Amino acid sequence: MNMETHSDILRFYPNFIEYIRMILLGFAMWFVNTNWKLCIFSYCISFGLDVIDGPIARKMNQVTRFGASLDMLCDKASTPTLLFSLASKYPDLSWLFISCILLDITS
Repeated sequence: MNMETHSDILRFYPNFIEYIRMILLGFAMWFVNTNWKLCIFSYCISFGLDVIDGPIARKMNQVTRFGASLDMLCDKASTPTLLFSLASKYPDLSWLFISCILLDITS
């Protein structure tokens, strides 16, 4: 029986991928008004990492409830991050982006 400690779980490779995703989402928001190319690049890399974290977790036998929760948190943060960034960039359409956020939250 393999008994991981809490600190071991925090250091699992798929969880590091999630930490990087959150940092990239922060970069995307930071650069939305100053460098749209870097904003899109950061967001797309974060999105791409979402594709590989699950298979890596299963392949390395590092599937945990913490990792699943962290993945869900990152997924739920990425849509509002993009929409808030767009609302900031295009204030005339902010009502549309805020409506999409509300739809995402209530669905």
